[in-house]
Amino acid sequence: MYMNSWPHHSTMAAIAHPTFVIGPAGSGKTEILLRRTADRYRRSPFAATLVVVPTVRHGDQFRRRLLALCGVALDLQVETPRGVARR
Repeated sequence: MYMNSWPHHSTMAAIAHPTFVIGPAGSGKTEILLRRTADRYRRSPFAATLVVVPTVRHGDQFRRRLLALCGVALDLQVETPRGVARR
């Protein structure tokens, strides 16, 4: 993937060290990602962050829950795998 295809160069830097959370339904994957993302925003409120979720519905839920946790989601991109592939 070319850096120019992404909206922010900082997004590409964040992808250099991705975190994969894999497990069955109900194992706490979303909670782990929410806590890690909230911690990231508490340390750096303007950090570009890409979260890939399985469906658009999951993305909407993730955004709402993150805002409830930390009150901010600047430069947050929540995408499905298909959305990432289209970039």
